[in-house]
Amino acid sequence: RRVLGTLWASGPACDARCAEALAPLLPFGGRLRAGVTQFPGNLLLVRALADNMEVLRTAMIEWWTRLRPLVHNLPARPLRLWAT
Repeated sequence: RRVLGTLWASGPACDARCAEALAPLLPFGGRLRAGVTQFPGNLLLVRALADNMEVLRTAMIEWWTRLRPLVHNLPARPLRLWAT
């Protein structure tokens, strides 16, 4: 794999249950491999390896839009940063 991505999420909802719910949605094979870790202090870390940037970018946007309502209690939408 040539591309590495990291997504952090922090907040009261970032507990073991959140990590367990997210884990089955993460791919582990093919062009993309990803995993989630929950740290003490309500911190989630999603790490991913991909063959190319576009595959990883698309996946990160999807994962963040799933987490955003849980973590920040806001509507699911991508970060503006990913619009560039």
